[in-house]
Amino acid sequence: MRTELTVDSRLDLDGVLDFLRVRAIPGIEEVGERSYRRALRIGGAEVMAGVEIDDAEGIRGLVGGDEVVGGDARRRIVITSSTDDAATHAELEHRVRRLFDLDAPIDEIDGILSRDPALAGRVATRPGIRIAGSLDAEEMLVRAIVGQQISVVAAQGHLREIAASGSALAEPDGGITRLFPTSRELLDRGADLLRGPESRRATLRGAAAALDSGELELTLDTPADPERLRAQLIALRGIGPWTADYLALRIHGAPDIALPGDSAVRLGLRRLGAEQWDPAAVLRFAEAFRPWRSYLMLHLWARAAAG
Repeated sequence: MRTELTVDSRLDLDGVLDFLRVRAIPGIEEVGERSYRRALRIGGAEVMAGVEIDDAEGIRGLVGGDEVVGGDARRRIVITSSTDDAATHAELEHRVRRLFDLDAPIDEIDGILSRDPALAGRVATRPGIRIAGSLDAEEMLVRAIVGQQISVVAAQGHLREIAASGSALAEPDGGITRLFPTSRELLDRGADLLRGPESRRATLRGAAAALDSGELELTLDTPADPERLRAQLIALRGIGPWTADYLALRIHGAPDIALPGDSAVRLGLRRLGAEQWDPAAVLRFAEAFRPWRSYLMLHLWARAAAG
């Protein structure tokens, strides 16, 4: 099945693809210059999903509820799936909207961020920054656990090994050959493939057991009680406030997350010229950007990475 969306060209979709590209797990997903492909489960079904992003000229779309004919103001997102079930494809479309953060208001977010002189230039050169979401909530929990306190490159090496415990696709598609392991597969074998400290394996096993038993329910739907979910996550061995808040940002697109203890956030604040960049200073600086502090975190990460 196939769906086409038209979206505001100011959305930083390329930034989301860049983020996903350096974190892609071979065999599970592929990220091209303007595309994302992967296998995933939706409602128990095995689905091959694809996303293509094009510049769209002369097509109709909606801006602020008004229909417009776009010149270079619109971009086209084409979503394809291997399913012939309309409900499954509709769920994929919903997940893709979350993955690329398509519904957060650009003007309101960038307007608030631009009030600070130190940020205004960055917002002008990179408008419409987006939260890179996830197509699978439980997978995102595993990624976050594996990535705690190590580099992205190191985490990808570990995730490649864990991914080997996932089910092989009945019909491989090019380089995509398997599904990310379920919590049961992680318990049976996947956690043992994780190199590094035993404490990290124990954290992964504990999280997988909580998911497998139903003690922890983690979906892409915004939780009715976010604080309760946060407390449940922190109660798991080896998961602290940073990981719980990072998951809220990545899984649910929570717009107002501050990560005061994040080293890259603090470095970004320092490189913006702040005289103080300790966790308390991050919180003080971020206060002015409510209710969109998550987008401030993205800009601080980008500033840290820019050197």
